[in-house]
Amino acid sequence: MYNQLAMNTFYVLCFASIISYQTFGQKTVSKDSIAVRDKAKHLISLFEKVNLTEPNIVKFGRYYHAADDITYDGYHPADYTKAPERMYVDSICTKLSNVLTNNDQWVFGTYHTISPTIHCEVIKYRKSMRHQFSTLKLIFIKTETDFLLIGIE
Repeated sequence: MYNQLAMNTFYVLCFASIISYQTFGQKTVSKDSIAVRDKAKHLISLFEKVNLTEPNIVKFGRYYHAADDITYDGYHPADYTKAPERMYVDSICTKLSNVLTNNDQWVFGTYHTISPTIHCEVIKYRKSMRHQFSTLKLIFIKTETDFLLIGIE
């Protein structure tokens, strides 16, 4: 009787641990994490195919097309026609472009939320095989319709 009770308890504990692992132990991919990664990929694609002879690039500047994906005030896409917002967009884009183009390797690292509306996507990069990986954090804010880059660290 004692052995039967011990075996039943053992089976219940095993079953409970399997269920709890399936419920809590596995990381789930949220819609927000996918949207943030997609937005980061979109921004990166803008730097990879810059046509310097395009009339709008000649007229406005190299990074005018990224202004729709970056926010200056935390609520709306940057207005590239305003000097402070243009300088902000250019500074973010220059740093991000330098990391992506001047390093042998870069990969997406981790994703995490800072608050319900602030999200962070990490890019790991290194200059060569001899160097350690460094990180660049892309900080996004969730608006009603989209994610906008608010800064990088």
